[in-house]
Amino acid sequence: MILRIGAFILSRNDNGGKTNGLLQSIRNFQGSRGSNELNLFFSGRYKYYHSEDEVKKLGIDYIKNEGGISVKNRVFYAVISFILMGGIIAQQAELPAKSNSQKWDSGTSREILSEYETKYQCSFEAADKEVEEKLYGIWQVKELVGWTSSNEISFDGGIGGIVIFCEEAWIDDGTPWFKPVYYCHRADVEELSGEDFLNISWSDDRYSGQEGIYIIATYSEENRVMEDKYLKPRLRLIIFGDTLVMEMNESYFELEKIADIHMNDKFTNVEKPEN
Repeated sequence: MILRIGAFILSRNDNGGKTNGLLQSIRNFQGSRGSNELNLFFSGRYKYYHSEDEVKKLGIDYIKNEGGISVKNRVFYAVISFILMGGIIAQQAELPAKSNSQKWDSGTSREILSEYETKYQCSFEAADKEVEEKLYGIWQVKELVGWTSSNEISFDGGIGGIVIFCEEAWIDDGTPWFKPVYYCHRADVEELSGEDFLNISWSDDRYSGQEGIYIIATYSEENRVMEDKYLKPRLRLIIFGDTLVMEMNESYFELEKIADIHMNDKFTNVEKPEN
């Protein structure tokens, strides 16, 4: 059996001693001559696969003793570094990829978000990939489901409208807003509907008891052909499971996803023509 640790190769002795793996080998490092030296101690089970001459060729400082070979602690650190590096690489491999919202979370979108964090006195976080995937597609406004409680009348003029969410933009009323950032605040529907938050009166109890994701949809790249007075658009959305609700003019509409979508490379932020 061959056990590799850093630059060293260890082998099992002919007497049939068994290895307990890498951790046991690390435990077998024992102090030898003060803090600068550590003894690679094998308890009679292991030996260097290299001869003394071969160890010399490696350019490693060592001292022979009865228990084995005493080496400078740089060898110990090399072994530990080797182990830690493997752990770091494995951990990084498990980290989820950043969502577009997390990548594009910047000054422009943060400026818009700050208004809502001040208004609602709560924090928002950039959407992860799972939330973004729920949004992507072509949606049609289907039904009025709520309104701001303080309003005497509700707006229903949005029914039948189309809203598109894709990786590069969100498109409302035919106008795209590029590099969208979706900021999320999670709370149950009762908290979201309360007087201190959105103050919603629902048309029925279909969302009762559910957790909602309240979303402020902003952008990080301005539409290059729009006049300044049209800038800083935003959408206000709520996700209940697989259901999407959108606020328009203080009324709340349930949307239905009618198609998936994938924009090709020809979809761009067009430059404003020169006069």
